[in-house]
Amino acid sequence: MSVDETYVSVLLVGDNLSYCLSPWFLHLENQDYPLGKVEWIIVERNPSENTRELIATMSQGSPVRVQYIPYEGETLLQAWNLGIREAKGNWVLCSLPDVVPASNWISRHTQLQNAYNGKVCIAGALLIHPRLSERSITPWFLPEDSPLHREDKSVEVTPYQFSLFNMSFPRELAMKAGAFNKSFYFPEFAEVELVRRFSREGCPIHIDEQAVCWLWKGSSYLDMCKYHYRRGYSMGCYLRLYPQEYEIIERYRLYKPLMARATDFILVPYYHRLCLKFVEDSRAHQRMYFRVFRYWRYRGFSDAMSKQEPQLDIIYS
Repeated sequence: MSVDETYVSVLLVGDNLSYCLSPWFLHLENQDYPLGKVEWIIVERNPSENTRELIATMSQGSPVRVQYIPYEGETLLQAWNLGIREAKGNWVLCSLPDVVPASNWISRHTQLQNAYNGKVCIAGALLIHPRLSERSITPWFLPEDSPLHREDKSVEVTPYQFSLFNMSFPRELAMKAGAFNKSFYFPEFAEVELVRRFSREGCPIHIDEQAVCWLWKGSSYLDMCKYHYRRGYSMGCYLRLYPQEYEIIERYRLYKPLMARATDFILVPYYHRLCLKFVEDSRAHQRMYFRVFRYWRYRGFSDAMSKQEPQLDIIYS
């Protein structure tokens, strides 16, 4: 390979990305990997001039090649597919704005990719940054969504353990597979379906505890309600594609008996108003958060299973 050839494409996709650019630039430039072999692709839906200006300023003199792609399309999933098509690296490393990578993040992913002859899908670890308050709400607040840990090495690795927050795969394989499935409206849980296809094609899947991304900011209560609705909706899309995989029903508590649905109909609107009214506190309001987040996930799942369009506007503020 030539010196100028890109080995790795780091892909970051989202809305309103200006807030995360400074910490991401800092952590990318501190990587213990040859930065001349890295490109950073930023795909921003509903692009802003502020993001464009920040990238132009911070990328001056940086060894990391930066490609900013403004995207005016409808869904973030389409933006992810655009980023994969534009990538020039052998491998695509995916992440999201709410995390930042440890200094060995790129080198660890590439070491494992090389160990598997460049044909493996890898999930890295997701850890809470020590500076983040324990009272913060995160995407892994629910026990069934907890960050990846492989304390029991005998546990089989499954696509359910993969997340766009920290994963890598060969770009060539992703292009051959058609990237993310267009049946999904949201990116949440769409990566599980992509990894499933990789695995069925004989691509090994691997979890590595040393390829770490740190969650550096919490999320608002209302944003987490919408996150769990979107994730539940994608779970419904997944089950419609693979109706035999009822494991997700039990794993993510998506079965609701009639009595439980009736109780939620009474309690959840009350809990939701309380959570909107009080200061966000994951310790004091844990039980309410659990119930409300699972409720919105179930609503998203039910809407997808009944082939309804997503109804994020039902989550009122």
